[in-house]
Amino acid sequence: GEFRVLGDLIAENYIVSSSVSNIEYQSLSGSTIFGNSADDTHQFTGSISATGSLTVNGGGGGHPLTLQTDTGDKGISLLNYQGTEIFQVRQEAGDAGLLYLKDGGNTKVLFTARPDNHSYINVSGGNFGIGTDSPSNKLTVEDTIGIKRSGVAAITTLQMAGSGLIVNGASGYHP
Repeated sequence: GEFRVLGDLIAENYIVSSSVSNIEYQSLSGSTIFGNSADDTHQFTGSISATGSLTVNGGGGGHPLTLQTDTGDKGISLLNYQGTEIFQVRQEAGDAGLLYLKDGGNTKVLFTARPDNHSYINVSGGNFGIGTDSPSNKLTVEDTIGIKRSGVAAITTLQMAGSGLIVNGASGYHP
């Protein structure tokens, strides 16, 4: 049958018996609880909009939050308070992942897993450090640098010794 109310309906607790086995609404706090156990699954179609904060608390094992798109080149964006995108992680061209960090909407850091694309860091006026949190040059490496040419088993290392540079290469290897 049908139950119709014209106006407000106020109840402390109510249960809807259809595709949802248990729904609880607490009018004083404005909270809504779907389901009655941790293994309940709920599927929403369309869009979900949240004002305030969103907390995802995954139980043991697995990923607490999994997002899947139905088409390629889609992902997650983080916008600043003015609506400008500052971070994006997404699928790119098949199964490759792509990460953008932006400043004022301009890409400053791009990392891609796609083998035919380039990853880069482009921060004008800034320096980049490996092994240090206070780089003094465009690229500062704190420790030994290893260099390996594709198809060659030997690794050449560069390291500082006093005020000089030591190049340790494999014997007999000449580029």
